[in-house]
Amino acid sequence: MDNSKPLIIAGRDDGFGERMRALLNALYISKKFGFKFGFVWRDINNIQNLLDGKVLIPWANLPTREYLFDQDFIKSYYRQDIEFAYETPVLWSLYRQSIKNILKKPYEKEWGWYSTQGDLSECFTDVDEGEYRTELVSCWKQIDFSSHVKKIFEKAHSKFLDIGKFVAIHIRTGEVIHDEFYRNILYHCRYKIFPYPFALEIALKEIKKGHRVIFFGDDLNLIQNLKEYCSFNKQAQENIFSIDDIIAFEQLDNGYDRLLFELVLMSKSEYIFGSGTTGFSRCASWIENKIFINIFDHLSLIEQYEIILKYIDIENIDDLYRSCNYFFLFLLSEQLNLNFDIKLRYLSKSLRYDSGSLNSEVFYINLLLQNEKFKEADDRLEQVICKNKKKFFDLLLGYGQNPTFPYDIYMNYYFKDFDQYSNIFYVACRIFSEFNILESRVNTYYPNFYPIIFDQFKMFIFKDLPKSDQEIGAVKKIRNHLAYKLGVAAIKNSKSLWGYIRMPYVLSYIRDMHKESQNKMDKKSIGLEYYSDYELALKEKEGFVYKLGQIIIKAHKNWHKGGYIMLWFEVKKLKKEFKKGK
Repeated sequence: MDNSKPLIIAGRDDGFGERMRALLNALYISKKFGFKFGFVWRDINNIQNLLDGKVLIPWANLPTREYLFDQDFIKSYYRQDIEFAYETPVLWSLYRQSIKNILKKPYEKEWGWYSTQGDLSECFTDVDEGEYRTELVSCWKQIDFSSHVKKIFEKAHSKFLDIGKFVAIHIRTGEVIHDEFYRNILYHCRYKIFPYPFALEIALKEIKKGHRVIFFGDDLNLIQNLKEYCSFNKQAQENIFSIDDIIAFEQLDNGYDRLLFELVLMSKSEYIFGSGTTGFSRCASWIENKIFINIFDHLSLIEQYEIILKYIDIENIDDLYRSCNYFFLFLLSEQLNLNFDIKLRYLSKSLRYDSGSLNSEVFYINLLLQNEKFKEADDRLEQVICKNKKKFFDLLLGYGQNPTFPYDIYMNYYFKDFDQYSNIFYVACRIFSEFNILESRVNTYYPNFYPIIFDQFKMFIFKDLPKSDQEIGAVKKIRNHLAYKLGVAAIKNSKSLWGYIRMPYVLSYIRDMHKESQNKMDKKSIGLEYYSDYELALKEKEGFVYKLGQIIIKAHKNWHKGGYIMLWFEVKKLKKEFKKGK
């Protein structure tokens, strides 16, 4: 390795579009700043397309390294010694700064930086968009693809010459609709999807302008159904195409070839309509310097709302798509400040077409909480927890994706007297418990939430507890010890079922508040022996309450050695000793 130059590594591990965008950016940075270029490419195998091959999955059609690149290119630039990286912190740590800061040490890694897939003219303040986009075209031509892949590119170019000018609409849906995991994090993935009503509206408008339109996408049945819907219009029949109209699948060897053919053909379009976070169609726009139109920016909120209403109930559309679009209507109705009944109706319809959608269920319950329909929310939660407890909490708190839900989803479980609703209370406790683990991923994404939820929980924790007496004395000082506080709380909360449930949270809160108060205390306080009630204080210290608190502290310190398991035996032993009149 040439240690005199830092490395810039394209190491993304997601779909083809994002991998190639990171690779193009790495080449751009390498050329501009003299970095040593390299790439990582993890081959993904044994992933199948869905619905008998009619729904194309990104990883099922991701070309392998050997299939895609020329051997000399692999030998020169492939880095077997470096791990892939899904996340690329250059996008965050230097965001909206000068790109020249990548020259400064310390680098992200000892060897240099991972490349980002983002638009560098948006990431950095001093990257000229025109120069950058022109250079990306040059970088694409610099990549040595395999001879087979070059033939696919030539085939796409030849088909373009036959077709002539056209507009591309990339209808990205696929696994986000047809895979349960992604449907349940639909809120997180919402801008990856291109809603089918938008595709119809844009296509029909474009042909009125005299343009040809090609539908690109990963759900072949959906594209065919959209084409058939447009067939009522003779002009649409003659000017709206799918990839299957352009080239028969049999003329391509496999899914790799179809993906590569679509990418290059799409890049030949006049401009490309795509969803908010699609990497594939953005990559296509980069390699030929074409205009990319983000459909969510192109249409106003009211236009999006009206277009979905216009086309949502057309025939031959899979129920899962309808469910997704009714959820979009709910989100738009929130942004447009429509009334409660309208929002609830859209969520109800989303669940009617996909009864297993935990994503829509979470928002349904949240809508009830927002509107103080606590009994209905509590009843709804009971049903969800009974049917899907693990999946529900995995989704709400697992944070496999980030952030899965907006901030207020969590806050709305905390309101006056929330402990009067058993299921709401239970979920609130689970949320508090997760955020109480400071290392939890939820605190990474919402770093300011913990102190807020901590304060919210106080109204419940101290609802029935007496306010502390601030008088000074030996007995009072003993009662201000952590052991005594924990002992009192444990006894008080052992008198009811709800007390037992909330006890861990009460004890955790008392520990934290005690630590905070000790930091603020005057360290030069008077010793116990100087108070007139010193003897009484000693008796208090030897009493059951104080001893119980000491056992709890010991259990907490030794939790990793089974301290909490031993706690039950220690408490039983302590009770026995005091009954004997120790």
